[in-house]
Amino acid sequence: MKDCNHRLGFTITRLGWRRGFALGAALVVAACCLAPRASAEDYVTNTVNGVPVIVPGDLIVGTNGSFNALIVTNAGAVLVAGGSSIIGSNAVANNNMGLVSGVGSVWSNGGAMVVGSMGSSNRLTINSGGVVMSDG
Repeated sequence: MKDCNHRLGFTITRLGWRRGFALGAALVVAACCLAPRASAEDYVTNTVNGVPVIVPGDLIVGTNGSFNALIVTNAGAVLVAGGSSIIGSNAVANNNMGLVSGVGSVWSNGGAMVVGSMGSSNRLTINSGGVVMSDG
């Protein structure tokens, strides 16, 4: 897993990034943490709304921070092709969450899907036809 020392905090829709950058067929991001390892960010919310996002490595929601979220909605897809997903990685990573909601919304993992590796009160919610898949 690469060390992440930056804050992502993105919203991606069919129209592009929240800041207006155009998207192609899919957004490809490097292996990442959605609450960075070095800075222990709290309250970072990331939304994938109706588009595919491909992560070739591991995906971590809440490494050392709390109250971080990844929301996949409106037929959005997070495809963790080359690794695992972890919600709440370290002991201080508490109250992080993943939400997959709506028909066609998918969070797919080439490896394991781990909720609350070491932190407490982390959760994954799947509703309204959302799907989570894991090969690990």
